[in-house]
Amino acid sequence: MRGDTYCSWGHLISWAFDDVRRYCILIILVNARDSNICLYDFIIITQKNKRYGDMERRDNNYYDVRAQDVKLEDITSSAHNAEILRVLRDDETTWAACLVISEEIDDDDEEEEEQKGFVIREGDDCGWLGYFIGRNKHVQHLYIQHMPEEQISVLMKGVKDNRSIQCFDFSDGVRGDVIIDSLVPFIIHNANLKELCLWSVDLGLDCAHSLAEAFNKREEKYLTRFSFRHNNLSHEALEEIIAALSGYKQLVLEPISEEMIGRDQKYYDMLAQIIDLNCITSSNKNAEIFRKLRGDAWEKKDDLRITQYDYDYDEYFCAGEDDDWGWLGYFVGRNKQIRGLHLYCLPEEEDEVDAFMEGLCRNHSIERIGATHCEIDFSSLSPFIINSRNLRSLELWNVDISLENASSLAMALNRRQRKSLATIYLWCNNLRNEALEEISAALTGYPYLETFNVSENVLLGANGCESLGAIIRSSALRLEQVSLCGNDFDDNGLQTLTAALTNAATLQRLSLSSNRLITASGLRALSQLFSSACPVETLLLEDMNIGNEGAEALADGLMGNTTLKHLVLTPDSAGITGTGWAAFSRLLCDTSSINNTYSSNHTLEHIGDDYCFISNRFHSGGEYSGEYLRGIPSDIVNCLETNKEYQSLQDAAKIKIGRCHTDIPVEGFFEYKLKFLPLLVSWFLGFGTRKCSNCQNATTREFQRRELSAVYKFIRGMPMLAVDGQMGLKSSTGRKRKFNDREYAEV
Repeated sequence: MRGDTYCSWGHLISWAFDDVRRYCILIILVNARDSNICLYDFIIITQKNKRYGDMERRDNNYYDVRAQDVKLEDITSSAHNAEILRVLRDDETTWAACLVISEEIDDDDEEEEEQKGFVIREGDDCGWLGYFIGRNKHVQHLYIQHMPEEQISVLMKGVKDNRSIQCFDFSDGVRGDVIIDSLVPFIIHNANLKELCLWSVDLGLDCAHSLAEAFNKREEKYLTRFSFRHNNLSHEALEEIIAALSGYKQLVLEPISEEMIGRDQKYYDMLAQIIDLNCITSSNKNAEIFRKLRGDAWEKKDDLRITQYDYDYDEYFCAGEDDDWGWLGYFVGRNKQIRGLHLYCLPEEEDEVDAFMEGLCRNHSIERIGATHCEIDFSSLSPFIINSRNLRSLELWNVDISLENASSLAMALNRRQRKSLATIYLWCNNLRNEALEEISAALTGYPYLETFNVSENVLLGANGCESLGAIIRSSALRLEQVSLCGNDFDDNGLQTLTAALTNAATLQRLSLSSNRLITASGLRALSQLFSSACPVETLLLEDMNIGNEGAEALADGLMGNTTLKHLVLTPDSAGITGTGWAAFSRLLCDTSSINNTYSSNHTLEHIGDDYCFISNRFHSGGEYSGEYLRGIPSDIVNCLETNKEYQSLQDAAKIKIGRCHTDIPVEGFFEYKLKFLPLLVSWFLGFGTRKCSNCQNATTREFQRRELSAVYKFIRGMPMLAVDGQMGLKSSTGRKRKFNDREYAEV
């Protein structure tokens, strides 16, 4: 009040109440008879401020005296809220054990709003609400949402005395000191408290210290869940709280923040063992993968595959909206058992990608890492490539590698101390010559490459082929598989690559499929490879227009080769007609003479497509169907099956000679007389135990006739020698004859 005039007995003080639920108006009237007449200002105090000021000054004695007589309708805004207070006051056992308290929100359906719990409106007394909650023995779950600060402090003054609440959930954007002072005694003394949730509470270091002290003083070290998100916690404050919770063995902690920015290694280390995995994953399957990674229980033989689609495999992590990529990267980075990781997707948000990569780069157990259809910034993956001690395989499929990305990758490969990479896949990565040159220059220092695949990229000119040749030459001692499919280099490029491959002393598989610029001239250059020390067993030329000239070039190059088993091409589109197939027929069995038949190729087992089917059959030892040689002339099929059936080149040659040459000349061996006859017989007898699976009986009978014919011609050519030998045996019957060593050897 303004002024200092003393109000005498004559003063009239009148309290006028106009709608007691809204305003209290104090009117001071001065007696007109006073000599000093002053009219004082009206002081209007809103009921809101006055009422809550009074509530703050109330104590438990105030409530205890009035609890049974207070009219609940006068301290609530609705019959629904009054009924809630009555149930709380009377401690009815029919209580649902769950109470939600929230501020009034804009909702046209009042009935639906009230079903949510106690909705605070104008006229509700939060002091009485808190008192009745504090005295109640049946309420177990309390949820407080969206309340003004002055109401919260009044409510919590009574709530802190409750001892039955098991789950306390507070969500509101207030300062921490508004609730923490009342929450501390509640935490310490409520032995039934199991779950505590504080969301959107600004917890400074002082509040964190008070919380930590409450957890330390609590005798019952039993909490099953603690959740505090969006609380503006510093790492120092967080560390103090987590240290106080270390004695709570059954505790699981919900995520503190969904934001990736601001997390560091210390943040993850503090929470790793108590974080609730179900709250940072989108499915039970993903939570189980987190659990295996965290506990180092990962099967070494299984690669972790991160995909967008759910597959019915335990090692497939199906990334969903609720999966935390920061935690995924952390657990992968800390795991010591995982050997393989393949990425089929990455998150769209840049901070999520950075958080995942930061964790991944700490891993040192991964041996195989791959990516398919992912946009990868290799500057973020570079630390992993540089520092991963066990990395042996880098596989990139459909990853657009720009010149900038290629530079980052090349830099990482150059800085890597252990040049132990054995497998490089750069498949369909839109590699340009400039980018390939940078990567190739870095890979020339890797002498242990076993598998090198640069396929389905852009047109490679002379420089690109030179770069690939440099890698091949530097790794010639270990290379087993080289794939250069779909790069569309020409004959000159193939000649460059072939020259580099001639020194690959361990190469088993070479794929040149879908390089449609290669002609017969380029294929003829492969003869240099076939005649070198390169032991290639499989050559893939699928989806190429080989033509008759190309077929003849391949057939000529394979004359005398004893290593190539599989020549994979596409008969329907290879452009090979009868002329070209005739060249392969001569290669496999040249019938112009016995010597030429013997010198034919007895190594090739497969010409044609369906190589995947064939390779599985070869490894499993199963039987073949005719499908794998579809489109191949029957005479070539017979020769290929003979080569496969008889692993010995000599046996395959004898079969072909016996099959193709009905009249075997033996006259040239007459000079050796009977000394050659046992050799001739034993040569034919070998076919009685080795039979072609497709013509067993027919082949046996055929060779028996050939054997009889050859012996007959031999005896007919030396009749007297044969007769004399028979007569000599008859004259010696019944008496022993001694032979010296020389005579025995002649016989």
